[in-house]
Amino acid sequence: LVAKMKTAIAAPKSMHLKASGLASGKSSSFDLNGKMDGSNGTFAITTGDTSFTVLKATNAYVKANQAFWAVQAGVDAAKVADKWVKMPDSLKPQLDAITPRSMLDALTKDMTADKLAPQATRDQLDGTDVYVIVDAKGIAEGQLYVDAKTFLPVKYTQSKNNSVATFTDWDAAATATEPAAGEIVSP
Repeated sequence: LVAKMKTAIAAPKSMHLKASGLASGKSSSFDLNGKMDGSNGTFAITTGDTSFTVLKATNAYVKANQAFWAVQAGVDAAKVADKWVKMPDSLKPQLDAITPRSMLDALTKDMTADKLAPQATRDQLDGTDVYVIVDAKGIAEGQLYVDAKTFLPVKYTQSKNNSVATFTDWDAAATATEPAAGEIVSP
């Protein structure tokens, strides 16, 4: 089943991943929508009081709240807060690494027989026939719902961190477009 899922997730060119839970004890949300290689799309992350959105089209842009910009060297946080800014070179290595493909790779890299329950179960999730793959340590460590027809992930839950992730829009994620010129400011 895991081999079929890994094969299935290699084919789509885009997807939408939406997640929420706890990170370092703070409420967090993550919304990633776009091409698998990260060349086009958006992602938004909120952790506690800090939030930012990255938009990648022809160029890459960041829109973030003042709490995010306040810790970036050489940026006037009050001037750029909640406005689109062409992505500073200092942020590119960290933010370019966040792609739908990298998130799926992180989810599946440790899915080996010794780390999973011996057998997946069948269930229904929102009217979809799914397989449920459970971590060998139990549901608290994680369970992944996989569409029984396409073998694509549908949902992931981890009760120990109150985490939920949904996977949708396989090969149908929205295309990001450049912000209007009047919405872009320089740091």
